Amino acid sequence: MSIVVTCASSRLGRRVAQALAGRADLVLADTEPHRLGGLARHADFADPMTLPAAFAGATTLLLPGGGQGALATSQLATAIEAARGARLERIVLLSSIDPRLGNPAAWAEADRTAEAMVRSCGLGWTSLRLQEILEDFVDIGRRQQAGKRMFAN
Repeated sequence: MSIVVTCASSRLGRRVAQALAGRADLVLADTEPHRLGGLARHADFADPMTLPAAFAGATTLLLPGGGQGALATSQLATAIEAARGARLERIVLLSSIDPRLGNPAAWAEADRTAEAMVRSCGLGWTSLRLQEILEDFVDIGRRQQAGKRMFAN
């Protein structure tokens, strides 16, 4: 059994990789695998040809959700199709805490769509509904401030 952590150089991907460090079955995959060192695999959801090799031999795939621009619906569909092709057993989707209909958060609809796609893909699935990380909001605020744009919810 091996676990492929996609987007492994992202802030959350690095945290997951650190939490799973030491496992012989851990595979890190990213659009820029050189940033991860070692045996990281190249996986680019915008380039479907990279996914079979990235997912080869794995049983579980960790995917970012659709929220906050993590994965476009078409990219998620591509990842799911590649997971089926690689005969993975399970997709673990990182989602938001409350992607229900009527949630005004910008990412709720994207995460709700992502969860529905994973649930209906025919593979085993787990949806991890994560609380937003405070430092992510601080980072968003800094970027908004630098661009002289402010936002409210």
